[in-house]
Amino acid sequence: MVATATILRHEKVDEAEEQELQRFFFLLRDDYAGETQGMISLRTARVLARELHASTAFMQMVVAITDADEAYYDALVGALSLITDLLEPHQQWWRTATATSR
Repeated sequence: MVATATILRHEKVDEAEEQELQRFFFLLRDDYAGETQGMISLRTARVLARELHASTAFMQMVVAITDADEAYYDALVGALSLITDLLEPHQQWWRTATATSR
């Protein structure tokens, strides 16, 4: 299976707010769940990058966000992560269930 994660937009919440209150809007695509859009804050991305392995397209995107210098956040828009998941379709039941329950 091929999964992709694309950053669609970056926005700084407010100049008066602290630096970590920045948002990244993204699109996830895979063969089983289809397309899912979401948003992650810089603060949450830093926690996930510290705690989880970058073994999925989503986590590769999260690591790219946390590794980037703030001056280059807008350059991440349109960036794409790819990963081939070697699990068999019957092992992906949770992705399909999650996608259809929304």
